Amino acid sequence: MKKFYLFLFLPVFFLFASCQNDDDAQPSLEEFITGEWKETKITVKVTDANGGMVAETESAGFNTYSLVNGMLYMSDWPAFSWNYRLEDEKGASVIHAWYGETYSLRYVITPVSDTEMVWTSESLQPGPDGALNHKSVRKIYLSRK
Repeated sequence: MKKFYLFLFLPVFFLFASCQNDDDAQPSLEEFITGEWKETKITVKVTDANGGMVAETESAGFNTYSLVNGMLYMSDWPAFSWNYRLEDEKGASVIHAWYGETYSLRYVITPVSDTEMVWTSESLQPGPDGALNHKSVRKIYLSRK
């Protein structure tokens, strides 16, 4: 008889156990990046064709970024209003920003916490022989203002 009562209350238990609080829902990437951000540091690492370290720098960040409604404003280029769009490239969140037809930026966005993210860009650089065989990786560390 005890087993009967157990089976009688089992569905009720699962009903309450399956209810979740939707307050823990993660914001979209657009919601996450919208707002004011400040650089905390910038790193640049350059490696040769074999992966050997050629140069490495780290500097304190001093710029601020404002992202709102598809527009990006940077304190080091105050006269420029950049357009941006977010895309998913092979599972990576990417921001593409452009100013007219002259300037463009592309960074992979990595959220670190609710208040921090890292923007990463990679490019080829010429080596001593002039061939594009060195890889430069630039990371901008941002914290919500």
